Amino acid sequence: MNLRDKIESFTREKGVIYGCGSAEPFYEYADTLSRTVPFVNYRAEERMYPDLTLAGAKGLIALGLSYNNSYERPQDDKLYAALSEGAVGEDYHTVMIRLLNELAELLFKGTEYKYRCFCDTGPLSDALVALRCSLGCAGLNHAVINERFGSMFFIGYIITTAELEPTNKPQNRCNNCGICVKACPSGALGYDGSFNYEVCVAYLTQKKGIIPDEFKQAMGTYIYGCDICRKVCPLTPEPVYAPGCAYPEIAELLNLSNREFQNRYGNTAIGWRGKRTIMRNALIALGNLGDRRGIALAERFLTDNAEELRDAAAWAVKQMKKED
Repeated sequence: MNLRDKIESFTREKGVIYGCGSAEPFYEYADTLSRTVPFVNYRAEERMYPDLTLAGAKGLIALGLSYNNSYERPQDDKLYAALSEGAVGEDYHTVMIRLLNELAELLFKGTEYKYRCFCDTGPLSDALVALRCSLGCAGLNHAVINERFGSMFFIGYIITTAELEPTNKPQNRCNNCGICVKACPSGALGYDGSFNYEVCVAYLTQKKGIIPDEFKQAMGTYIYGCDICRKVCPLTPEPVYAPGCAYPEIAELLNLSNREFQNRYGNTAIGWRGKRTIMRNALIALGNLGDRRGIALAERFLTDNAEELRDAAAWAVKQMKKED
């Protein structure tokens, strides 16, 4: 089988999507790649030129792994927070890197071709690689929209010295309807295609330190990530039920020891952010729930050593006592 046939067979077996493209520099995105991006420490040049990561790079392969899942919300009267559906279960970075390495070995083992695999933490923009490889089209929600997975899928990519036939470009399905813009709780999205990552709920839940009061309410009960702008997209298919828990109990979160946190979340996508940030978000979730039963939970943190926990607790208590 040729390379394309091998990729086709592999992705069909694994239930993922793929696209191929050139490893030419991303000149068309020079302005975008010169901007500051949260949690990205690579220089603009590294983000633009694939051959700075792999000498002699000629081809790119992008994979897409769906997380368009539906998790059952608990029906009891306990106080629950919410996780992005992509943060449930094994860390998607680990899952995707495993898939990418398996595919790369299938394609290039025993050949002269070199390769490197990345998911979310590499020098190139995952989304721009996906667009270059025609994995989908650009959406107003700043996600890549695919015919099969909508905009709820993870992206990983392979840089290789092999030259690959580019995948045909898909039709641009996003019609700028603005549903995602209207649904965004923090106003991070603009009808003109703009995006202010500093107020995006997904970013706020991962940002360390104190969250300004004017953004706490927008976070709702999310303690990590946010799916709203992707789930409301009319181009996203109906979710598939999946086992797992996207609704952790807040009381349990606030009582976890460091070891318990690592045991429960260390191998998930939220483990890297650490317990303190997740606890801060859980306190904010309490405030947004507005249930007075959470007052006692939050008051324990009013004298905590961590400033961000004291701040979140004080705000939450104030929100829960509003009717007094």
